[in-house]
Amino acid sequence: MLGHDLPIWAVVLVEFVLAYTLEVTVGSPFSFKIASRIFDMKTTHPFIFETAIICATVTIMCPAMSFLTAFLYYPFKAIPHNHRRIPLHAIHLQIFRHITQIYLEIR
Repeated sequence: MLGHDLPIWAVVLVEFVLAYTLEVTVGSPFSFKIASRIFDMKTTHPFIFETAIICATVTIMCPAMSFLTAFLYYPFKAIPHNHRRIPLHAIHLQIFRHITQIYLEIR
């Protein structure tokens, strides 16, 4: 973790805890609000509405977990200080900013 080698059981445990926490606190509320913004829950078939929630959850959770695991497992100490600019993190930050703006518009 944070650039150090861990046994696989520790990696699985850390990722499970992070994924569950993110899903409960961020993924489920945001995905339900996004699906409710697109479809009306009362008039849409439950299967379609549930599929929209699942798609929104994947849209939120995949970048979130990639962002966290990049910080947790990428060996930053192996890179010289002047080469630590990582454009992938900037892309993830832009995605989070966009999702947050959508969430604030829904409220």
